[in-house]
Amino acid sequence: MLFTGDYFIEIVLFLGALQSFILGMVLHFKKGKGHRIYLAYFLITIGLILFGSLLQRSVAWSYGVIIDPLVLLLGPCLYFYVIGFSGKITVSKLLKHSMFLILYIGILTWFAFTVINEHGWSFQLADFIKSNYSNHSILIILAIGKVSHLLFYSALSIRAQKHHERQLLKFYSEIGELNLRWVKRLIIAFLALIAITFLSFTAQFLSKEWITTFAGLNLALLTVFVYYIAYHALNQPAIFSGAIKLSDNQVPKPTEKYKASKLDNSVSEVLKNEIVNLMESKKLYLESELSIQHLANEVNQSVHIVSQVLNDVIGLNFYEFVNKYRVEEAKNLLKDRSYRHLNILAIGLMAGFNSKTSFNTTFKKYTGLTPSKYQKSTIG
Repeated sequence: MLFTGDYFIEIVLFLGALQSFILGMVLHFKKGKGHRIYLAYFLITIGLILFGSLLQRSVAWSYGVIIDPLVLLLGPCLYFYVIGFSGKITVSKLLKHSMFLILYIGILTWFAFTVINEHGWSFQLADFIKSNYSNHSILIILAIGKVSHLLFYSALSIRAQKHHERQLLKFYSEIGELNLRWVKRLIIAFLALIAITFLSFTAQFLSKEWITTFAGLNLALLTVFVYYIAYHALNQPAIFSGAIKLSDNQVPKPTEKYKASKLDNSVSEVLKNEIVNLMESKKLYLESELSIQHLANEVNQSVHIVSQVLNDVIGLNFYEFVNKYRVEEAKNLLKDRSYRHLNILAIGLMAGFNSKTSFNTTFKKYTGLTPSKYQKSTIG
């Protein structure tokens, strides 16, 4: 048959590698790439892994010695890409996160040359499996270390993504285009790949025939993973253009929180009343692009002080504070018979929301009902 199982997997590997290289190079050479360079490296690394796996399957097992350490670049690249949205990446941080890779390469090189000296450079993967692969304790240790490394950086990336979203809630009243939910889904998909990798490793202890099946599945899913990223590149270009990166002056470092302010209770109460009166008199919440910087300018205070008053005195972050007003405004509009001719989106836009999704999600969070259901409940 023309399309055997191995032939099909080789085509998948080639297409995945090609897509990875194209998308990675586009990101690499795009102007103003900033921290997106790490996503480019992430994709190019996947491309090298897929292409190396293709050579490993079709030419010789020894090519695996070259590509295997590349897996340890994936975690740090993903992590640096995520933290780049709201923080700086220093040289010392890069060096610190490369230590495990250097150690791994050293151990793998020693082991690989031990095997190659015994069997030769043309040693095939199938022959290697038959040589009682599972008895090589050093290789088992390396595999466990590799999986642990990927899990560690996945956890760091999730924590960085959550930190970024918490920062957004402090400084913006609308985060629809700024959130990194797609990055969270990316990390979850990455974790699924790690699980398959672990299965392909443990499969040998059940049956040596299974290892090639799981390895092929793992590589095929890695290709799907690349096309998943490409899909988001087309549908959410703001993420890849760097438009949602927070600048350093927008996000204060945790150690600098409120360091410039020492407000006593009386001053805090005065500022709270001033902020509340301003929001209600000028209806600043109707501006969909309202940020804490704008509010701070209105009350002639620093962002740090306004953030402190909102969090410590009012008990809400900026996002919650503004959107409570918007929800109340929307409730009034939905109850007003003179606006019954407008659709739900129009009501949401009038209340300060910038999308139907944001309106529905936030409104239901505070009322327990969608805007349309709430409107129906007010019709007597």
